[in-house]
Amino acid sequence: MNDRQGIAEQYTKDIDVLNFVSYRRPTGEGVDYVLQHKRMGTEMAHITLHPDGVVHFMVKNNQESYGTELKLAARSGLSGYSPAPSEKVKQFLNQVRSKV
Repeated sequence: MNDRQGIAEQYTKDIDVLNFVSYRRPTGEGVDYVLQHKRMGTEMAHITLHPDGVVHFMVKNNQESYGTELKLAARSGLSGYSPAPSEKVKQFLNQVRSKV
C-alpha cells in the first residue's frame, strides 16, 4: 500500500474479485474512491468516484463487455459477493449506482 492509498477491501464471487480502495489526491483536495473488477488477476474495469461527485467508469482494452460484471455488481449492492459490503462500500455504491 502506498502513502496515498487508504481503505483496502476485497470481495469475491467465483473467479471475480472486486477491490475497493481510496486514494488521497496528490493536490490534497480530497479522496478518490475506486471499485476495481479483476478476473483471474487481470483488471477488467473500474469505477472512480471523485470528491466533487463526478463518477468515471472505465473498461480495459475498450471492451464494453469487460464492464458488464462490475456494472451488475454495483447496481445490485454486490449481491453474490462475499463478504457482505462494508458501510463505506454501501455509501460508495449508493452514490455511483445510477451513474454506471
